[in-house]
Amino acid sequence: MTFGLKIKKMFLFLMAQSQQKYSRKKLKFISTIGYRKKNSMNNPAQLWIGNQQLLKQEVILFLQKQFCPRSCHTCITCNKIQELQHHNLMWISPDKQYTLNLLEPLFEKLSFANAMQESFFFILERADLLTTACANSLLKSVEEPPTGYNFIFLAQRTDAILPTIKSRCITKVFHEEKLETTHEPFLQHFKVKTEPLSFLQALETAQPNEQESIELIDSLLHYWSTQYLKNQQKKIEQIIAKLQQAIKKPPMPGGSKIFWKNVYLSLNSHLGKQN
Repeated sequence: MTFGLKIKKMFLFLMAQSQQKYSRKKLKFISTIGYRKKNSMNNPAQLWIGNQQLLKQEVILFLQKQFCPRSCHTCITCNKIQELQHHNLMWISPDKQYTLNLLEPLFEKLSFANAMQESFFFILERADLLTTACANSLLKSVEEPPTGYNFIFLAQRTDAILPTIKSRCITKVFHEEKLETTHEPFLQHFKVKTEPLSFLQALETAQPNEQESIELIDSLLHYWSTQYLKNQQKKIEQIIAKLQQAIKKPPMPGGSKIFWKNVYLSLNSHLGKQN
């Protein structure tokens, strides 16, 4: 497959996802990806990508809608969900990596049939910490769960999820609202050639954290993929390749400034001056 065709497919994919937006005060639902029942919020296997704390609250709101007809946020049912104590939910959160012992309660629950039209949700936080052995043990249950059982995997980055899990899920990507808007002056330094001092000042003002950095790189990939479809220049290919390399090596905790300085240095020679 040629580079141009790859970019075209990437762009069409991103544009298809952008047609479905789900907005809240804290998060914006950006895209849905998957091979099962697309656009279904009730698919039995879902992978949700976003900021860990905000994403957790988004799942709580989703579950309140599932179990409370009014989604009132004040009844006993809604409160139980908010407290992660509802009897039809099992939250699993590893301290480090997932272990088979940690998943034992999940398999024990799956051995019991649900009551007629009853739903049960397993929420696996930090799904990027699933080991290969743990992921393999889940495959059959995730692909063909017993009636009424649902899986929601939560993670900050989709590329950190094992392909065996990702391929069996509808993937939903969430971003914080207004992130791109508030960081647009900073992003300009990766769209046109600028002076290093100007970039350093913008970096000090923006100070993107680790999660924001990943989302902003995604935004830049979308921007340059769009530009490539308009003008298939070799330098744009090189910019996209550099951004793809950057997203494979995201910033370590406390390392966002160094990360963005390296991205700036790798891209600046390929950028044109602003007209």
